[in-house]
Amino acid sequence: MIVTDLKYYCSSAKVKTLDWLASRVSGIRRHQNLIVTDGREGYGKSTLSAADAYYLAYVLRRPLKLFFDVEALFNYTKQKEMKEEIVIWDDAALSALTTEAYNKALKNLIKLLLLARKKRNTYFINIQDMMRLKEPIVERAIGMNRVYSPDQIEVGKFAFYDEYQLRWMYEQWKRVHKRVYKYYMYNDTFPNVLYKIFDERTYEDLKDDAILSIGAEIEKENGKYLKTRYLYEKLRMNLAKTELLTLKQKVKVMEMSERHINRLIKEGLIIHPPQEQSGQTAINNMNVSYIEPLSKTYLTRPKDLWKPLIIKSNLPKTLEITI
Repeated sequence: MIVTDLKYYCSSAKVKTLDWLASRVSGIRRHQNLIVTDGREGYGKSTLSAADAYYLAYVLRRPLKLFFDVEALFNYTKQKEMKEEIVIWDDAALSALTTEAYNKALKNLIKLLLLARKKRNTYFINIQDMMRLKEPIVERAIGMNRVYSPDQIEVGKFAFYDEYQLRWMYEQWKRVHKRVYKYYMYNDTFPNVLYKIFDERTYEDLKDDAILSIGAEIEKENGKYLKTRYLYEKLRMNLAKTELLTLKQKVKVMEMSERHINRLIKEGLIIHPPQEQSGQTAINNMNVSYIEPLSKTYLTRPKDLWKPLIIKSNLPKTLEITI
């Protein structure tokens, strides 16, 4: 069926699942949702999570934010009383971290989930391999999407697992180190709506920031203080080191987002006329580093378009997918 003001496809089974999630954090109920999205890079984890999260944000009229840096997300929750929000955390290149740095990131995620208990938040975690998650995170997850490709070419397919199937898979991995992706609730396709929800350039820029910062962390741990991100920015800033270019012209010439340009201006790496008023960017807080949907109309939609429901889960099917 076609859903939300962005009018994208969502299967009826998926809508029932999302309505069930919405009912858990609305009305008098004070639950918390945690959904894991698992799958190889490029198979659509971010796209599926964005579609699901936007649906919930739309029906519940709640803020939606996407983070790549788990430490930034943790700091955001400490600085603000985060309540009744929809959050996506994308691991970006988290799998490239050393074991020590990876465990530190997961510890922050566990603290976040413990601190946010009974705040009626909904979290979507995108990760390449669910088996790398810590047990406290898996225990709190109430479902998992697994994106896959039947031929390693076509993408846009997923299978959904409930919390019992998810824990069973995790136990199989702990016991015999075998990945068994069967006994799922349902499977279907999902649309490519990522850049309908989030600005493409800002999204990719924020993702690059996360990847570069991870690279810098690895180099620091190995004793190589190369400061990759800043070297990269200094090399490119020469293309726009003039007061003759407006902010929009700098964005076009340097192929960066306004957020990147404003940060370089603040650091004194780019000359910019002080009288010019910078346009708004999709990044709301440079220190927090999150991105919100392009349009805010989902926060002001009519109240009577959705009502909390109690949706009973279907019995699991004994089916297997090719991965």
